[in-house]
Amino acid sequence: MIMMYCVDSTLFALILVLYAVCIPLLDRVLVPWIVASSVIVSVYLIYVMTVILKDLCVVCMSTHVVNAALLAAEVAACFCSVEQKGRDKKKD
Repeated sequence: MIMMYCVDSTLFALILVLYAVCIPLLDRVLVPWIVASSVIVSVYLIYVMTVILKDLCVVCMSTHVVNAALLAAEVAACFCSVEQKGRDKKKD
């Protein structure tokens, strides 16, 4: 059981490194796809954890919360960029 929590903590640390270092270096076109795929995987893992395993892991849930927050930030960024493009077209 202790080994399981060590693996979960390592996974959480790796995900934080991915978000902190790799994503800002990527092209802006790839970021929505990466965020969407992480949310899809999170939903699947939440299903497995709660329905199949009938267990709750605080570290895992915090990772899913981070993924949901990234989705919200990405959706907000997409809407802001669409609005900005609309304003730029009206100026022309």
